[in-house]
Amino acid sequence: MTDTFKTMDSKKYMWDGVTYENVALTEETKAKYEKEGFETALVQENGKYLLYTRRVPTTVTVEGAPPP
Repeated sequence: MTDTFKTMDSKKYMWDGVTYENVALTEETKAKYEKEGFETALVQENGKYLLYTRRVPTTVTVEGAPPP
């Protein structure tokens, strides 16, 4: 069973949910994620390729009134 997340270099990465059959398609998808600002990690398991991503929020939006 594939891990939904992995910790690598003290950073938590989430699996994108796709099991890739070839490295070329994986690299293409990886480039798209990186263009959108994600950090990526490519993992090979049992002859298949898995892509893990992470993105640190640059802003935090708080909704609602502050507590009294």
